[in-house]
Amino acid sequence: MSPKKIKNSKKETKVLGVRMPLDLKTKLEGIAKERNQSLNQLANIALEEWIQSLAYAKKIKFMIIHKDFFANLLKFLDEDKKNSLAIDMAHLTAEIFRDLMNIPLSRARFDEFNEILPSFLCDSGLKWFESLEIVKEGAVVILKGFHYLGLNFSKFFTSLSEELLKRYFDYDLIKKDLNFTPNSIFLEFKPKN
Repeated sequence: MSPKKIKNSKKETKVLGVRMPLDLKTKLEGIAKERNQSLNQLANIALEEWIQSLAYAKKIKFMIIHKDFFANLLKFLDEDKKNSLAIDMAHLTAEIFRDLMNIPLSRARFDEFNEILPSFLCDSGLKWFESLEIVKEGAVVILKGFHYLGLNFSKFFTSLSEELLKRYFDYDLIKKDLNFTPNSIFLEFKPKN
């Protein structure tokens, strides 16, 4: 059966059927309800974002490297080079959120950024962290995470987070605790006045 054509006041569209697992449909319905959108609207947005992500991935020429290699690379960089790399990664992260996810980073979009960041840095993204939690306590934002990349990565990520939150959201780092274990981070940020 060929797709049905539907005339729309904006543009011509076609209806395509998709078979999906029930648990995925349930997740999509939850997201659609949260965003006050229909499943069709959400599916159109998701497909558009996926197409953009493919184009963006080609544009920025991502490369996948092994976690151990990245951890070893950080060991060989002096503090200045490590901080420079962290700042570059903070700006790349902002570009990814702006261009790929259509979320320009600003204080007004901070909650949306906080919702997406853990999945971006954990299982469905860069896979840097085994777990990452972002908690808001009043105006203070706390990042708590666990990873297997060592103390150098914790320092690198602290610099990256500090640059990202200071530059794009106007938040200052007020506390960092990297001494609990070499594989954990605990960072507190508060908005500038």
